Amino acid sequence: MQIKIGYYPMLDTVLAIRQIFSVERFKPFCSSVESIDSKLPSEDKEAINLIASLTQDWLDVIENIIDMTMEGIISPEEMFIRAYKDPKCLFGANGEDYMVTLLSNIWYNYCFIEISKYHKKIGQKAMEISCRTSKEELMSYILGLSDRIEKGENNTIRFNIKPELNVHLDDIENIIVMPSVFSSRNVVFWYSGNTFLFYIALDSKSMTLEEPSDMLMLRTLAFNDKTRLKMLKALTESALSVNEIAEKMNVNASTASRHFKVFKDVGFVDIQSQEGNSIYYRINEKEIKKAMESIYNYIFKGDIE
Repeated sequence: MQIKIGYYPMLDTVLAIRQIFSVERFKPFCSSVESIDSKLPSEDKEAINLIASLTQDWLDVIENIIDMTMEGIISPEEMFIRAYKDPKCLFGANGEDYMVTLLSNIWYNYCFIEISKYHKKIGQKAMEISCRTSKEELMSYILGLSDRIEKGENNTIRFNIKPELNVHLDDIENIIVMPSVFSSRNVVFWYSGNTFLFYIALDSKSMTLEEPSDMLMLRTLAFNDKTRLKMLKALTESALSVNEIAEKMNVNASTASRHFKVFKDVGFVDIQSQEGNSIYYRINEKEIKKAMESIYNYIFKGDIE
């Protein structure tokens, strides 16, 4: 097992890009992502969307950078040298030179400049994290920051995502925990197999009754959009596929899919059936009521949930 605690700039850079692509899931952005999003030209955003369609929404890139990080390759320059020789080492089977050029430009022209403003805070946060040296101590620290991750019985960790993920602590083999300039939530996490990556926002603090939790912010985000509200209303009538609801809402299928990912993040939809490549989603009334109650309780009772 390996535990890595430190700041890994390319992992943070790709998180910023993934959030800009998945705007429906990550708004409101933190100020650093907002700054980059406002400066990126439209052609770069179009390229980000194109690359997303070829790399599982940039998750393949995160996975490849994690592999390099676990090997001890953390310098952006070293990663770019490798990638210019073989784009597939960063972008997978569909990797091409233009993808490396885009990532390099975003790093040098935007992310590097933004990160440089926070060197002191990055160091302070890394030291705060590094006080926890064991897997158990790290998970306890992370659990105190976000209600998207909960501890169950017998050392089981439950991740509030869809499909639901429950992992025994002993089955987590590799952990990367890093301060993040670009995380728009207290904690953003990624996993592949038995490797887990946790981005910890620079201004993250232990959950309190005063601060809205990650799940509360996600639930309000799920409601805070006209199209998403109309989608939820349509789902009360019948189960629908992404393509069917895209047609109903007069949006393209990729946009509808990203809205559905918001719903899955908070449990507002469940899979009812699958026919060929089409997945049919039904509304989860219980989770919507729970979300509304949690927002009410936070405002009027001061409850975290």
